[in-house]
Amino acid sequence: MGCIDMPASQDLYSFIRTSPWGRTLAAGDLDLVLSAAMARTYLPGESVVSTGGEANYWVGIMDGLVVQKVVSEKGEETSLTAACSGTWFGEGTLMKQGRWRYDAVVQREARVALIPLHIFQWLLDSSLAFNQFVARLLNARLGHFMELLAIGRLPGIDARVAHTLASLFDPYLYPNRSNLLPFSQSEIGLLAGVSRQRANAALKQLEADGLIEARRQGVRVIDVEGLRRR
Repeated sequence: MGCIDMPASQDLYSFIRTSPWGRTLAAGDLDLVLSAAMARTYLPGESVVSTGGEANYWVGIMDGLVVQKVVSEKGEETSLTAACSGTWFGEGTLMKQGRWRYDAVVQREARVALIPLHIFQWLLDSSLAFNQFVARLLNARLGHFMELLAIGRLPGIDARVAHTLASLFDPYLYPNRSNLLPFSQSEIGLLAGVSRQRANAALKQLEADGLIEARRQGVRVIDVEGLRRR
């Protein structure tokens, strides 16, 4: 079953209005954005964007979990990062008016907000506040990927999982993040580039160290800075 287009709704409007960039817009500009925005629902395994596809929308995750990944010519898959509630992505590709260079695959059913390319470009041309938000977002994303590169070179699995969890607390990339990360052991392993079993062992050690607490709903982070120091 493919993605499901949803009519404009109050929850879509609220999501955009209360987003960090939506709150900066003048009323008339916000109305224009809302009139063009769309919502779609994607099921697990479906792609929100696909490598080589035209970048026609700026993407915001209203609910659910999407993992950005790349696949080598040999079919080897590498997860880059996760996009969850409150996350926006794709601005760099849209600014270059290019094609997607990664897949964004749904792990957990996702409700997605889509801002058309021409509206995104118009905001860049007309709103200083929006430009400032995008600049901060790009800077945060650069720092995030630099951190992920460093995480991939850490020798210890415990440290790799710890830094992966800490990387999900950037306020620009994950503005709605609470201390409870609603991720399963397999999803954390996917992000850290380790098996579910190795992720489980690392999470148990981090819990024993008092840095996290395992819950049925996911992982509650007790000490973000402690995770970064691992």
